[in-house]
Parts: sequence; C-alpha cells; structure tokens
Amino acid sequence: GSIEDINTTLVKILSGNYNGALRDLEDSDQSGSDMKEYLKAIIGARTNNDKLFFESLGKAVKINSGQKAKAKTDMEFAKYFDNADFKALIK
Repeated sequence: GSIEDINTTLVKILSGNYNGALRDLEDSDQSGSDMKEYLKAIIGARTNNDKLFFESLGKAVKINSGQKAKAKTDMEFAKYFDNADFKALIK
C-alpha cells in the first residue's frame, strides 16, 4: 500500500515495467504526494499517454509549485517543451 521504498518504483520505471510502476503508485496510500503524481507524469510521457501525463503533472504542480521549475528542464518531458498545454502548466 505505501511507497516506502520509492526506489522499487523507480527501478520498475527505468526497466520499462511501466504497468507495474503505475500499479504501485496507484495502490499506494500516498494521496496528495507531488512525487507520486510526478512519477505518474513520467510514466505518461514515456508511454505516450498524454492524458495521464497532463493530469498527473497538473496534480503534482498543484500540490507543490516547486515541481514547475523541475518539469521545465526535465528531459523526461522534452517532447512537451513546445506544447502550449505544458507551457501553461509550468508557467
């Protein structure tokens, strides 16, 4: 239920087990966690799931506006750098 070992989720993301990582994040009891939402946004970006990407990044920056600065330069999101919706989220 909880993301006590965030490294397990990161390993799943880095190894391409996006379904497993997303399942871990969804099953966690970390509601209101900007890191949980940010990681879901990374999964959305890596899997070309724009809905997951924008919803999760939107939640992450709403919870912690400091994530905007991180997202602006995060190469995980490079394909969105010129996207108007992305720019609106991080301004």
